[in-house]
Amino acid sequence: MRTLIAALAFSAVAGWAASAAQAASPATISSLAGPWAATLVGSTACGLSTLYTKFTLNSAGTGEATTTYHTASCGDTTSTFPFSVTALNAAGAGTAHLSCGSDCGWDFQIQVLPGNKLFSLVDVSPGNPHNYLEGTAIYQ
Repeated sequence: MRTLIAALAFSAVAGWAASAAQAASPATISSLAGPWAATLVGSTACGLSTLYTKFTLNSAGTGEATTTYHTASCGDTTSTFPFSVTALNAAGAGTAHLSCGSDCGWDFQIQVLPGNKLFSLVDVSPGNPHNYLEGTAIYQ
């Protein structure tokens, strides 16, 4: 009986340790592969805007994003354009880009949380004047 209890306790601790190790794994672009959904809010060339975008990243960090826009000046629409994680360091800080057409898009600073299932996005690029979007992406 003691052997069984010890084996069960060891299994529980080993499982917890494996989960903790996975949660603390360094972020890589390939670790973000899979389906995501993001909400974004801010000001764009279309005025006050809210966006909901769904995308599936491949191991290279790219994929097609279907985005629903609700904007003050341009109305409501849905479109599909590329999303890509363009850089990511082991601490989870990096950059990403969401296109909205020819000469249109947002360059985000991103921060991936440990476990690689959630990241924040904020467009602070001086190359995107009058675009102030921020939000969160959640792994589906």
